[in-house]
Amino acid sequence: TFLGCPGELEDPERFLDGGVPVTCPDIYNDIFVKRCAGSICHEGANAAAGLDLVAPNVESRLVDVPGRDCPGLLVDPVLPETSLLYEKLLPLPNCGSPMPIGKPALSGFELECVREWIASRTSANP
Repeated sequence: TFLGCPGELEDPERFLDGGVPVTCPDIYNDIFVKRCAGSICHEGANAAAGLDLVAPNVESRLVDVPGRDCPGLLVDPVLPETSLLYEKLLPLPNCGSPMPIGKPALSGFELECVREWIASRTSANP
């Protein structure tokens, strides 16, 4: 048995993704466009739940905007975990089906990146 204090890593970055610090994907291009868009999903004039995640100025359609089919704000920078956008990405959302439908679920890392993205938005109601 060894007793004592745990040591510290001299170079913790080398234990990350191949020695490269892990960074979040681009939420708009890598999540919204690649995972949420499509003819029957969240793109265009007939977007599911009226939510187009691909057209320009997406934040103006999300931040502090009430959901159409579920209660709550689509993106709430003050309480990101309660945002509908975040909740719908969870395996068991409080309202409706988990997203994205027909595509792989987001990983825990991707979910945390979405949560951070939501928290970093500028609230229209400070």
